[in-house]
Amino acid sequence: MNKIMTKRILLREDILTPNFYIIEEWEEIKKSAEEAFEAVRLPMFMKPAEEGSSVGQK
Repeated sequence: MNKIMTKRILLREDILTPNFYIIEEWEEIKKSAEEAFEAVRLPMFMKPAEEGSSVGQK
């Protein structure tokens, strides 16, 4: 499942979904994480865009 595409479809169809922020480049994760915090706020968590829904979650 592609989570980014799913979010975009949900938003286009006016289906409520939590705020999200896309980090494109691993090299810029510190800067992107700071921007994500400002955009999404807490609580938040990070998930890979194209893995199963619980991959990497603890």
